[in-house]
Amino acid sequence: NHLRTLLAQAISDQTVIEQIVQVCSNDNVDLGALLIEKVSMEKSIREIDEALAGAFQARRAAREAGQVFVDASATSGKYPAELQEALRPRAGGLQPHQLRVYEAFQRARLAAVSAAAAAAAAGGSAGPSPLNGGIAGQLGGDLKALPPASAQQATLTFSQALEGYQLIYGRIDTALRTLQAQLQGREVTMSMLGPDNEILLLLRDLITITQRTQVAARSESAMTFSESIFTRMFESISNPDPLRLEVFIAILEAIRDACGGSKVFSPNFISWLGKYAVLVSNDETARKVYRLILILLLRAKLLRCPEVDNFFVMHIEEGRNLFWLELALSFIRQCLLENMGTVYEFGGTFEAVTKMRPANATLKKQLQKWLLDVKALATAQEEQKAAGGGDAASPATASSTAAAAVAGTPKDPAVRELVTGLLDRWLRVWNAVNDQVFNSFLQLMEQYGVLKTEESADRFFRVATEICVEACLRNGTPAAAGAEAGVAALNFTVIDALSKLFLLLVRLADKEATNMNVRVNLLSRVLNAAARAILDDHEAKKISKQNFDQRPYYRLLSNMSHDLGVPDSKQEPSPAVFPMLAAYTQVFLALQPSAVPGFAYSWIQLISRRSFMPHLLLAKGQKGWPYMHRLLSAQLQFLQPFLKAGQLHDSVRKLYKGTLRVLLVLLHDVPEFLSDYHLSFCDLIPTNCVQLRNLILSAFPRSMRLPDPFTPNLKVDVLLETAQAPRILTDYSAPLSSIKAHLDNYMTLR
Repeated sequence: NHLRTLLAQAISDQTVIEQIVQVCSNDNVDLGALLIEKVSMEKSIREIDEALAGAFQARRAAREAGQVFVDASATSGKYPAELQEALRPRAGGLQPHQLRVYEAFQRARLAAVSAAAAAAAAGGSAGPSPLNGGIAGQLGGDLKALPPASAQQATLTFSQALEGYQLIYGRIDTALRTLQAQLQGREVTMSMLGPDNEILLLLRDLITITQRTQVAARSESAMTFSESIFTRMFESISNPDPLRLEVFIAILEAIRDACGGSKVFSPNFISWLGKYAVLVSNDETARKVYRLILILLLRAKLLRCPEVDNFFVMHIEEGRNLFWLELALSFIRQCLLENMGTVYEFGGTFEAVTKMRPANATLKKQLQKWLLDVKALATAQEEQKAAGGGDAASPATASSTAAAAVAGTPKDPAVRELVTGLLDRWLRVWNAVNDQVFNSFLQLMEQYGVLKTEESADRFFRVATEICVEACLRNGTPAAAGAEAGVAALNFTVIDALSKLFLLLVRLADKEATNMNVRVNLLSRVLNAAARAILDDHEAKKISKQNFDQRPYYRLLSNMSHDLGVPDSKQEPSPAVFPMLAAYTQVFLALQPSAVPGFAYSWIQLISRRSFMPHLLLAKGQKGWPYMHRLLSAQLQFLQPFLKAGQLHDSVRKLYKGTLRVLLVLLHDVPEFLSDYHLSFCDLIPTNCVQLRNLILSAFPRSMRLPDPFTPNLKVDVLLETAQAPRILTDYSAPLSSIKAHLDNYMTLR
C-alpha cells in the first residue's frame, strides 16, 4: 500500500502501478519474511529472558549462598494448599509419616498376591510347596507334562504374577545359599540333585504361577521376570557359581515351556547378551563365565548357532577385538566337541577370522593354531557322521555303492557323480511333472538313500546346488550386441528345475507331517545348503581373483521365495507362513552385503520382493517388523562407509538408489515401520547423507493428521498430538549400558 501510494504521485495509469507493485512484492517476499522472522526472534528472546529473570536470580542467589534451592511455587500453589497438613509437601523431601502411606499400598499388594496364590493352590494336595501342593519328581523331560490351567484357574494379574515370581525366586536363592553352605566348596550340578530337592520343587512352582496367570498378561509377566533373571545371572559373574547359573537357565527353560514353547515365549536373548558385552574385556574369569552362559543357553535351546554366529561377527569387529575373537573361537571349539553345532553354522565368524591379517607374529601363530584345532575337530566330526551314514547302508541291497557314495564328503567325486545322475533324470521330466512322476522320482531318491538321514540330505542339497550353478554358468551364451560388455546371457533351465525339485520336497514334507516344524526344518536345510554354496563360491572366486556371478543363486532363491505368494494388503498373511519367513530371514542375514559383497545386488532385490517383504510387514502383531529391521540395518551398515566418504562409485550408487526405492515404498505403504525404528536407522546413516535421513524422519503414523504449517495463529504446544510420546521399538539405551549406572547416579546427585 505504501509503494502504491508513492507510485500514484508519478504514474496515472492504475494498471501499470499494479504490475510494478506485484513484481516488487514477488521479488522481495523472501527478504521480507527473513526480516519478520528476525524481529520475531529478537522479541521472543527478550520476552523469555524477562519472564525467566526472576527464576534465574533466585537460583543464582541460592547457589552463591551455598543453600539448596527450593521452589516456593511448588509448595504454595492451589493444589498443595488444599492437601491436609500431614500430606502437604515440604522442603527436604518426604517425611517418615508420609512414606508410610506408600508402604501401606505395598502391603495391600502383597496381601492380594498371597490370597490369589492360596486360592490357586486350593485344588492341589498339601505338601512342602505353598503354591502348587509340592509336586515332586525330577524336572528332566516332564516340564510339559503338567496339566494346563483352565480359564477359571488362570486368575493371577500381571502384578500378582510378578510378586509370585519374586517370592519363589527368594526361596530358590535361600535354598541355593543353604546348599552351598552344606557342600563346603564341593562342586555339584543340577543332575546330582535328588527328585525331592527344594530347588526342583520351587521350579515346578514357577511353572504353576505361569500357567495360572491370565492369558493376556502371561507372556508379558514371564518376559519381565526372565529379563530380571538374566540380569541376576550376569550380576554374579564376579563370583561365579556353576550350579547357580544352571538354576538360572533352568528357570528360563521352565518358563518357556510353561508359556507354550519358543513360538509363544521368544525373548531377544541376543539383545540381552549385548548389554553385558563389555564384561568380556574385563578379565579371563569374566570371559570363561560368559562362554559358560552361552553354552548353557545353547544346550537349553534358548539360542541357536546362527544367532550366536551373527552375535560374534558383530562384536569381533573384523578381528580388531581380540577378547571377543578368543571367546568366539573357544566357544565354537566347545560346540564342536559336544556336537552342538557344525562349522557351517558359524560361517560368518570364520569368514571374519580368515580376513584377518595380523601384524603381530605371536598373534598370527596363535590364530593359526586356533584355526587348525577347530578344523581338526570339524574333520573328525564329519568323518564320524560319514562313518555312521556308511554303516546305515545295507551292503545287501542293489544300491549299496550309491549309499556308500552318499556317505562321502561333498567334494567326493562319487557323491557328485551320483547327484549328477539323479539331476539328469529329473531334467528329463520336470516340465511335465505330476504326482505320479514325482512319486516315482522320489522312490528313486529313497533307493539311493540321498534323503535317508539329515546329513545325507544336506549333502545332496549342497552338491545339487553347486552342480546346477556350474552347469548354468558353463552353458551361458556370449553377450548380444548392445548388452553390457563381458556379461554372458545365461540359460536358467537347470536352476528352475532344481528350485522346483526343492519346492516339491518341501510341500511333500508339509503333506506327510502333522507338525509344521517338519516343513520349516526341511526348508531351512535347503536354504542353508544354498547359502553355504554361495559363501564358498564367493570366497573361492575372491581368492582366485575371478568374477563372482550372482545371477544363478538369485534365480534359485527368488524361485524359492516366490512360493510364499503375494499377500493381500486387506488381509493378514497366514500364520503358517511366518516360520518360513523366519527361515528366509536367517539365510538372508547370513548372506548380507557385508559378508558377501558380490551378492549385494541380488540381496537387496530378494529382501524387497513382493513375495517376502509384505509378508513381514503385514504379519499379525507386527511379528515380522524386527526381522525387516535387521535386514534394512544390515544394508545401511554396509553402505555407511561409502556414504560417509561422500564419493560413490557407479556400483555403489546403483545400490544406494535401490535402497532409496525400498525406503520410499516403506514410506508410502508402511510409514509406521520407519517412524518406530527411525532412531536405529538414523544411527547407521552418516550425517552428511541428508536425503536418506530426511526420508526416514519424514515418516509419521497414518492415523495421525499433521497440522497445516500455514494455519494462522498456529500453536504447536496446544495440539493433541504433541502429548503422544513417539513409539521407539529399538533399545536406545543399549549403547549406554556400560555407563548407565554412573550416568543415572550423576543425574540424581548433581
